[in-house]
Amino acid sequence: MPSGCGSDEPLSLALIGYLIATYVAALLHFDDHGGEIAFWFFVIGFVIAFVAVCELAGRRSALDALMLALAGLVLLHVADSFGGARAEFNSVFGNSATVGIRFAGLGNLSFAQLAAAALILAGLLAWRVQTPRGLQLGIAILAVSLLALAPPIWGQKFGAVLSATPAFVLLVWLLLGRAVRFRTVVALGGVLVLSGVVVGVIDLLRPGSEQTHVGRFFDTIGGGGSSSTLTVIHRKADEAIRTFGELHWWVVIGAVIAATVFLCMWRGAPLRVAAERVPTLVPTGIALVVLAVLGVALNDSGIAVPGMMLTVACAAIVYVGAVYLDHIDESMLEQREALDRSGQISRTPIVRR
Repeated sequence: MPSGCGSDEPLSLALIGYLIATYVAALLHFDDHGGEIAFWFFVIGFVIAFVAVCELAGRRSALDALMLALAGLVLLHVADSFGGARAEFNSVFGNSATVGIRFAGLGNLSFAQLAAAALILAGLLAWRVQTPRGLQLGIAILAVSLLALAPPIWGQKFGAVLSATPAFVLLVWLLLGRAVRFRTVVALGGVLVLSGVVVGVIDLLRPGSEQTHVGRFFDTIGGGGSSSTLTVIHRKADEAIRTFGELHWWVVIGAVIAATVFLCMWRGAPLRVAAERVPTLVPTGIALVVLAVLGVALNDSGIAVPGMMLTVACAAIVYVGAVYLDHIDESMLEQREALDRSGQISRTPIVRR
């Protein structure tokens, strides 16, 4: 069934399109070619075209347009990471002198976008495409995304690997229909530690001149430099704690939580209906919460990481809620018209949304 024609769906797609547009704009160097006005003309035009393409290509099923938008965001960051992260540098949400002073790999906000989009897309694919192919496609997307994040060659995001690996494994576990028990939680903790050790050892085995900060950190630990190790951990923790004073991220997180609760309760509870019809939504939501918690705990950008993850999630939540609200309204309208034709209620004008 095609998606509804309300205004919330295009706005959700536009939010994802805006994120993509800011990175593409970085490649065009508007600072030297047209300035701020040219930048905003490009971004607005890109977003309009992006929404139109997603809606046009995603007409076969209710959530296809959303899946295409998420796929675009995943493809952007994966391709950029494998290609040297050129769109990352000096972009709105990427690396710059004021946002994550890095000159290689993906920044924390980009990691948050990629991880959240890959997680949601994998969950939707497992539902949309007939099993087991859908699950296999979802696993492939998660694996490629993780590779794009991992140091030492591409993403150079040690905290991203530690955060994303357990969340991705948890999603696959839940999609396989397995229950989460205490030993499952212990195993996920082991996955977290093992992923960090593997990445660190691989980087440590490289020549010193080619090592990233991860290899140098492991070299410090192996050399018995406990004081230097504690200094690094303390500095990272201090940077993360300072971000908790950034009010705008709390506003984003609060808005997403409020929108989720609202759509679970308002006018037929569209998110509850969606969860019944798309059973992979609940496992995806659980894995996303784990990803957000680990993201804030294991990255020095602190609250900004779950804030950006929930920004991507908000687009998906509002889109899904709007689609299934349209379905609820259409179903109620059909029932009322049927009763009206049978003479069980008086004929009153009915306004179709």
